[in-house]
Amino acid sequence: MRECVRNDVQRNQRNFLILIVINTLLFASIYFMSVYEFNFYGFYHASLPNKQKQMMLIDYSGKFTSDQAVPLINTDQQMKKSKLFSMYEMYDQFIEWVHYSGPDKFGDGYEEGHFQGEKSVYQYNGKTYASTSIKSTQLSLNCFSKFSLQTDRGRGFQESDYNLHFGDTVPVLLGHEFTETYKVGDQFKALYLFSLFNFEVVGFLKEDSYIKQNGYGPASYLDRDVILPMFNITDSPKNQDDAFFRTLHYSNKTSCLLEYDSSVTAKEIAEELNRISSSNGLPEYQKYKVTEDGLAQISTNQMYRALSVGKWLVFFVCMGTFILLINRQIKAHLVDYTIYSLFMSYQKISLSLMLEMTACILASTFFTILIILALSKSLMYAGELLLSSGLLIVLLTVYIYFKMQHVDLKKYLVEGEQND
Repeated sequence: MRECVRNDVQRNQRNFLILIVINTLLFASIYFMSVYEFNFYGFYHASLPNKQKQMMLIDYSGKFTSDQAVPLINTDQQMKKSKLFSMYEMYDQFIEWVHYSGPDKFGDGYEEGHFQGEKSVYQYNGKTYASTSIKSTQLSLNCFSKFSLQTDRGRGFQESDYNLHFGDTVPVLLGHEFTETYKVGDQFKALYLFSLFNFEVVGFLKEDSYIKQNGYGPASYLDRDVILPMFNITDSPKNQDDAFFRTLHYSNKTSCLLEYDSSVTAKEIAEELNRISSSNGLPEYQKYKVTEDGLAQISTNQMYRALSVGKWLVFFVCMGTFILLINRQIKAHLVDYTIYSLFMSYQKISLSLMLEMTACILASTFFTILIILALSKSLMYAGELLLSSGLLIVLLTVYIYFKMQHVDLKKYLVEGEQND
């Protein structure tokens, strides 16, 4: 058997060397694909939202004219009655705080460096108002339980806070950092969607209150926001300004977050929304399966699956190169194997082939480890590489065994003698 192995190696040095180089590169590919696979797997599952629920953001894309108010109100009511999804009304529409004297950090665009201070001047009912753009978020009542929002001073919103009569004082909650400057009971005037309101502080949110619109991804922190109830307007408009305000407000109300069971498809949700909007003479809403981070999460899932499949494809390419060499070697050296069969068993010939392939695999594994150490200084996922090598050895052993069982060397020898 030693003679068989030695002769094979001498005759096939070039082929073995090429095989080792090719499979070293393939093994390195398997290793690094495994590294990225585990990384994507961890990111995907660490940030995965509730598997029983799916999210969709929708956005009104129609006209902003006074005559759109009633269709938008009807659309809002029909959405709330839908049995396919739950509706969470939320919008981050800033307010224009009249004669604001608080810290700049509450200004809209402050973190991005866009805050300009008291720069806005508005005309309302014949009067001029100097105002400051302040961060604000409008939330429906069910958002508080959905996102575990709680107050640590004053009270939270109540059902009665969500019915607005024109001229009413609107209750607001302030983010936790406002406690440094304001207190429960303070009142101020501000323009919301170009309409002037009187607001009263009824409570403060707990520190680090935040919203994750799709259950993962970056949070929208509310410590510096003025929180308005996403109220319903119960009065009929008295003038064009009131009618226009209703259009703007309900376009924000219906640009919301939808939550639905995983048993319902996004297509079904889209069809339901299109049915509701078209029945009210409105164009289709823009629909986003998830937010930007959600799209990253979906692409992460796709990448994870691609790496998982790709790793196995590379593995089978490795196996294919070995099988190709085995078949070529048997065919090229059939005469030698026939002679060997006269004084050794088929099993020993098969074993010699197995040892040769195993040596190539181990050599490829060794050189792959050197490449990995040179590139990444770490062998954290070496188990995947060793598993691939071991599995390849086992599969090739089985292949060689059955291959040699179907090669009738003695028959070939008899035919050769007859030809002589």
